[in-house]
Amino acid sequence: MGVPPAGQPRLIEAYRDLAERNPRDRYVLHWLLMAYLSQKAYTEGIQEFLKFVAMDNRNDQAHMCLGVLYEKGNYGDEAIRSYLRVLELNPNEELAYLFLSTRYILKGDYEHAHQIAKAGIEKFPRAERLHFNLGYSLAQNKQFDMAIQEFQKEIEISPQCSEAYFNIDVIRKNKVNAMQMKR
Repeated sequence: MGVPPAGQPRLIEAYRDLAERNPRDRYVLHWLLMAYLSQKAYTEGIQEFLKFVAMDNRNDQAHMCLGVLYEKGNYGDEAIRSYLRVLELNPNEELAYLFLSTRYILKGDYEHAHQIAKAGIEKFPRAERLHFNLGYSLAQNKQFDMAIQEFQKEIEISPQCSEAYFNIDVIRKNKVNAMQMKR
């Protein structure tokens, strides 16, 4: 690891001190998370946020930050557990639905990705990336027409989502190829 920019270690220390005094201040926790991420100090960040969780296991934002650090540190199953805990504590945390459904997609668990994305969309119908994750999980489960519908919903919400257009195009081409192969 290279030498951190001047002042960065002190930035982590400053936010850590603030977080220790105000462990439920979501902004301080998120700034501390960002400091750890900017330094790629995932292990140290995990250790720090495990302390916050141990102090208050009902601190949904500490669990959320811990999940992100687990994610960046390539601890996928631990990230899943953290995001599930966030949703247990705070079912209105939109990012937890997004990050958890994405983690399930990356793991190849498309059924769980589907369930989480769908639950998130019920609470946040305009969350375009949840529509993307639902569409992607549907496509992986060969429910192509439903997948296209979800990608189209994403486009309705955010027309600049080039991935949604691309995925619709891929699905349509694959459907055409499959029909031609049946002949």
